[in-house]
Amino acid sequence: MIKFVTAGDENFKVFVDNAVKSVQDQGYEIIVYDLGGLGYGQPFYGKFGKENNAKIPCKPRIILDCLKNHINEDEYLVWFDADALLLDNIDEIQQDYNVGVTVRQAKTKEHQFPINAGIVFFKKNSATMEFVKTWVSLADKTTSDQGPLNQLCSVNSKNLGSIVSRGIWTLKVFPCVIYNNVYFKRKPQPLAKIKHYKSKLRRLYPYTEE
Repeated sequence: MIKFVTAGDENFKVFVDNAVKSVQDQGYEIIVYDLGGLGYGQPFYGKFGKENNAKIPCKPRIILDCLKNHINEDEYLVWFDADALLLDNIDEIQQDYNVGVTVRQAKTKEHQFPINAGIVFFKKNSATMEFVKTWVSLADKTTSDQGPLNQLCSVNSKNLGSIVSRGIWTLKVFPCVIYNNVYFKRKPQPLAKIKHYKSKLRRLYPYTEE
């Protein structure tokens, strides 16, 4: 079984509402964490930036809480940034790994942070829980969730499509072009199952407040 989790505050309500609808339209359950004034979901106090393009250092803490309280052993959890939209079924992500990350396409050189932490997959078991606890520990020391995740996984575009071992953890490296697509600014992306309207793409977001 696959479940989703997202989070946002009152300033992100439009995005949370539409993210939730897109997930439910594909037949999945989504758990929502209210970071302040959202008006629904599970209240959660955590560190996050309010500025445009802000990171969410409390993200791994939310994921850890969700895994503990809402996900059964061997079920899958998808962290879903609220400015993402699910376009299609993703049942195929149910594979044998602890954590699945989405990696950017390489351009002339590898991105500083190959992993875009807007979409992350987890298969619940003891090793996965240890991974998320380690991510929490790293994120607590900084103002970002994404940098620590890249540090912890140490993968890039050369690993796309593969499963790699990092200590006790197995990581599946999924392509952003399908599962965390941010490449639709200039041309259609027919392979995309998840589109991510991160800050530089926000003006293309198809829904606005009425």
